[in-house]
Amino acid sequence: MPAVMVVLTVGILIIVPWMTFLSSSIDQIQDDTVGEEAYYAAEAGIEAVIKDLALGLDALDVGYTIPSVTVNGISATITISQPPGDDSLLFGPTLVDPESSTSLLVLGPEVSFQYLLPNVRTNTPLEINWAFAPDTDWELAVFEGTGALGPQVLDAFGSTSPANGIVPGNLVTGGTYTIRFTNTSEEGVIVTSGFSSTGASTGTWMKVSAFKSYLISSSAGGETLTALARQAPGPTQAQRSVQVSSRQDT
Repeated sequence: MPAVMVVLTVGILIIVPWMTFLSSSIDQIQDDTVGEEAYYAAEAGIEAVIKDLALGLDALDVGYTIPSVTVNGISATITISQPPGDDSLLFGPTLVDPESSTSLLVLGPEVSFQYLLPNVRTNTPLEINWAFAPDTDWELAVFEGTGALGPQVLDAFGSTSPANGIVPGNLVTGGTYTIRFTNTSEEGVIVTSGFSSTGASTGTWMKVSAFKSYLISSSAGGETLTALARQAPGPTQAQRSVQVSSRQDT
């Protein structure tokens, strides 16, 4: 018995520190694993909101449903707000498709199409390029506000494709603008060329600084991620891009 006790005592003296170390290592591995999974859950929360923004949803609208996100049993708590100093982190203009493949695709004689462009930034130029076939008389007009009742800041016209017009930045006061595309010929249908993501003169596009900003915070298991996302040109438009300009861990 004493020999056994000694062995056991020695074994305890040796094993206990080893088990303590092993337990601490396992706890650390578990903590690291939980922390990593929590990070993934928080990141998934950010990505879920960004996906909604890319679909054209307005994440600041009272009717918006914040996504429910759970990764490996860890749920993310997501909050969305209007970022402070919205214009302090401007990024360059984006190319927007004015529904070239749908509403603007075919225009009959003396027919117009109006495109509503929200969230235009103050003192930023607006350029429009409208390519079509065959060559015909055209007019491009831009108005402040919704519809053609506000002040007109552009009236361009011609008889060959592409139609092009530029509103200089000093005339842009920001907010919502209406772009009117008109086939002014008395006969003949025109077909609009597709959107050019590179701004080619043979394609149709608008180059504009217009976006809506969202500050997205996602927390899970002690991990918090914050992202500033910008939706260009804004929600409910036919074509959007979402840019994430900054992301930080807190």
